[in-house]
Amino acid sequence: MISFIKYALVCILILLALYTDSKSYKIKNNMLIIFVLLGLFIHIIESGISGIGSWATGLLLPFVILFVFFMLRVLGAGDVKLVSTISCILGIGFVKEASLYMLVIAGLMALIKMSYHRNFTQRMKHFFRFIHQCFMTRQVREYDDLHTKDKSHVIRLSYAIGLGTLWQMILEINQIYHVIG
Repeated sequence: MISFIKYALVCILILLALYTDSKSYKIKNNMLIIFVLLGLFIHIIESGISGIGSWATGLLLPFVILFVFFMLRVLGAGDVKLVSTISCILGIGFVKEASLYMLVIAGLMALIKMSYHRNFTQRMKHFFRFIHQCFMTRQVREYDDLHTKDKSHVIRLSYAIGLGTLWQMILEINQIYHVIG
């Protein structure tokens, strides 16, 4: 029963995040904090005080790992916090599994966007220049400026995060029903 409550919470979270991201390219902190606290509450109900450990791991591990990508400006802060919030509700194992789907969907979104804007060659040159510069200078610099008016190089990763999460939830629910049935 608690699993379905967690799934419902995450579905609401994703819908709200997609809405705010589509309006402002931002995912609101006050909204995320509410879901982080709900995740803590659910983990305590589910596992007692020991649930705080899995909640904290779910919250902090994705944040620490994805923070590197934020520093490179490959991910926005809201995307990092969204994945961490999903993880603190559904667990680190869930997000580990869903990450593959998130990555594949983000890649497909990027390819579609580059095809639409006809800038695939330009973006690949930029990417390989960035990699070359990192190796030559032995420094990792900012990959791209996300705050320019030209958004032809930006995809809303919250969509990929949301779709990857929903796909993993569908797979898990399907697995539960196969075990029961």
